[in-house]
Amino acid sequence: MSKNLAVKLVSEEEEHDAMREHHEGENTAKRKDWRKEANKWLGDNPHIYTLFKKFALQAAKRFKGKIGRQLIAERVRWESYMGPYNYDGQDYKLNTNYLPYIMRKMEKEVPELKGRFDFRAVRY
Repeated sequence: MSKNLAVKLVSEEEEHDAMREHHEGENTAKRKDWRKEANKWLGDNPHIYTLFKKFALQAAKRFKGKIGRQLIAERVRWESYMGPYNYDGQDYKLNTNYLPYIMRKMEKEVPELKGRFDFRAVRY
């Protein structure tokens, strides 16, 4: 017996809100809003976000399929710590929990990156 499943496309904001409602019973006081944290971090480190875009575009030109977000993140980490992009000698702590939001932002802003990353539903 086959069933037709209705698929509802929801925006990222709707998905975020639905997951929050689903987890209302949990202790939300201790849980961070990673999207908010990621956006703040990006605002504080726009030059690092520029590196994300640069390296993602390089990977997109080199590889035909999906691009791993961890690949880009580790390159950004290396270049911002050890490479020529460490302009002021500061270490930029990149929390791995920010990566889904950084990649979604890049996909929206850079047409060449559309569809090049895999995404899962985010819990919060």
